[in-house]
Amino acid sequence: MNAVEKRLNRAIKKITPDVLEKILDSYEKEKGAAEMTSIGYAAELPKARISANLGKWAAIATSLILAAFGSYFGYGYYLVNYTVDSVIEIDVNPSIEIKVNQSEKVLSAGANNKEGEDVLEGMDLKGVDLDVAVNALVGSMLRHGYVDEIKNSLLISVESSNLEKGAALQTRLSGEVTSILDSYSVKGAVLSQTILDDERLAALAKDYGISLGKAAIIDLMVSQDPRLEFADMAKLSINDINLIISSREMTAQSIALSGSASSVGYIGEDNAKSAALAHAAINSSDAQFVKAKLDWEDGKMIYEVVFFTSEAEYDYEIDALSAQVLSYDKDALFRASQSYGENSKSFITEEQAKSAALTHAGLNESSVSFVKVKLDFDNGRNIYDIEFYSGNAEYDYEIDALSGEILEYGQDANNYPAIAIPKASPSETPEVQTNSYIGEAEAKNIALSHAGVSETSLRGLSVSLDMDHGRAAYEVEFKNGRIEYEYEIDASSGEILEWDSDYDD
Repeated sequence: MNAVEKRLNRAIKKITPDVLEKILDSYEKEKGAAEMTSIGYAAELPKARISANLGKWAAIATSLILAAFGSYFGYGYYLVNYTVDSVIEIDVNPSIEIKVNQSEKVLSAGANNKEGEDVLEGMDLKGVDLDVAVNALVGSMLRHGYVDEIKNSLLISVESSNLEKGAALQTRLSGEVTSILDSYSVKGAVLSQTILDDERLAALAKDYGISLGKAAIIDLMVSQDPRLEFADMAKLSINDINLIISSREMTAQSIALSGSASSVGYIGEDNAKSAALAHAAINSSDAQFVKAKLDWEDGKMIYEVVFFTSEAEYDYEIDALSAQVLSYDKDALFRASQSYGENSKSFITEEQAKSAALTHAGLNESSVSFVKVKLDFDNGRNIYDIEFYSGNAEYDYEIDALSGEILEYGQDANNYPAIAIPKASPSETPEVQTNSYIGEAEAKNIALSHAGVSETSLRGLSVSLDMDHGRAAYEVEFKNGRIEYEYEIDASSGEILEWDSDYDD
């Protein structure tokens, strides 16, 4: 017997009196009266009374039992038809919340913001099928111009205590919304998720005036990329959020995506490149582009543009709406032929330094593009700072200018956290023997133990194997609350080589 049945059983017992004792008590009284009378008519009278009383109590009992069963089935009917079974939220910039019963009939439909009120104006969706309501709401968003070819992304969030049922509803609604957009000749992008009621997310949603579903997806983004601020993301439309997810290559099993977010409302990569070249006074034929991608920075959608010439590397941030240059940096390529003190005569050449880096990376010069070959002074020694690209990967090397020893190196994909470290060439430096290292999990545990924090409370955790001053080390970074931590841990011994904590502003 489940909890609902137990409550109903108790309710029936309360409203159904125990009439058996009263019937038997009445019978005993009538029987005693009969024995005190003589045989004859007087003796027959109690029997009639007993029969009458029995009939009376039986009728009462029957009425009460029928009333109890009526209450039972009435309560069951109430549970099926008038209690909330699932909550569906539809977010674009308008935000709508729909509550449905077990039969997927709408119990209520409300707006989470002013735009949502515009969409719901003149609608009475109570009692209609969920599918009909969704069709009406998406149609209204299209008519009001909240969804079109420029802003084509929607977020569907299903909150249900039954995760399996919620996931099935999420999948069905995502397909239905895509079909509705197709019928209006809009190539849409639908994000969908199944969520649970969470006190922390509910508090964030309330603080920022957004839906629980939007709070859930933003929270996931911030956990994957601490450079993002929750307050900034809360102000964005679902289309811009979708563009950022795509640009930063974020993934999550809890979120399903159908279609691609539209960037038609922004200037485009070609115009962003042109704006950067015009500002730098460089001809397109003299530039080699490394990157031109839409991103989010300092409260704005921007294009991050990186290119280099034979003389320098250029980094630009271009406003994605106006093509205005927001920031730029030019890093001139340093030539080893320049004088660098008395020891410079003993330095290896620039070509030798480049060759050492390429051999270590296992690449040929014909397959890479050098951005920087710079003679520098770092930690008390002369070094070559070398940077080059191959495919989508960026390589950074520090090479001792006297001995040619590789002091530090790293490889990044699209300027994001380090991926697999290239193995060293036997002619340059010993091959990385990762099977003798403590491993990423142990390095993480050492850092967390030192910081005195639990993994469950972290944001932006990353662990990568790198080479620092000739030794393999794990770089561990994470945030806990408003504090940011950085650790460098010896890959062989587990010794903490360096660590730092700072307030994350």
